[in-house]
Amino acid sequence: MFPVYEEKKENLHFRSKTSRHASPHLHNSIEFIYITEGTLELGMGQELYHMDKGDFAVIFPDVIHHYQVFSPGINRGWYLWAGMTLTGQFADTLQKSCPDNPVITSKNLHPDIRTEKHPLEYSHWIQRAVRLCCEVK
Repeated sequence: MFPVYEEKKENLHFRSKTSRHASPHLHNSIEFIYITEGTLELGMGQELYHMDKGDFAVIFPDVIHHYQVFSPGINRGWYLWAGMTLTGQFADTLQKSCPDNPVITSKNLHPDIRTEKHPLEYSHWIQRAVRLCCEVK
């Protein structure tokens, strides 16, 4: 199966949605996933990363990835895609690298990111998330 390239035309796109299977794909934006209910399996390369409620993932631009849902019940998350212009000084770094593990567990998540509020309520949220993820290395 070949990955699908998704060109994100909006500079910022947010959805609170039911998590479901998604075929391998990549796009020109950074993607953030925050699990609000249930679980999600995030696949990157040959690895599958398990995510529970409160876990956060960062998928760098142009990285092939997919989602799978194996757990019964309600599985939901916040999915946010941001164009490189919104990542500020980190755009170059994001386009040239990829984290070894894209998932930050809820217990390791910085309090500025871990929130029950809608992430778009914070004007600095995207750049703060990117900065913190780049520091994790």
